[in-house]
Amino acid sequence: MGYRWFLLFIVIVAVTAGASGLRLSAAPVGAQEFALIMDYPGNRFYPGSLTVKMGLPVRLFVTTLTREHVNRLSIEPWVKQSDVAMPGQVIVVEFTPDKVGTFKIMNVGHRFTAQLNVVESK
Repeated sequence: MGYRWFLLFIVIVAVTAGASGLRLSAAPVGAQEFALIMDYPGNRFYPGSLTVKMGLPVRLFVTTLTREHVNRLSIEPWVKQSDVAMPGQVIVVEFTPDKVGTFKIMNVGHRFTAQLNVVESK
């Protein structure tokens, strides 16, 4: 478990520092940013749950611990299928939730999930 949290920390530092190799556009004003790790052997995401505000853009920085041919995610109804995530690389997934509720972040190929809680923004 410690290795996974260390990897999450590295992803956050790389994103914050504007690591080379990442081509990021400016974040939308008020964007909610999160790091997300896919772990195929463990059949889970880290963290297992995210809470975001409705109507504000969301930007996920996603990586994986395992080299797999199907490391894509979906967040229905906003993201049908992301780019492929590979170990050591970060993909960026952006969307703006327009309804309150609980939704699934799903690994497209292996179908393990995390929870996305969308709450009203105040």
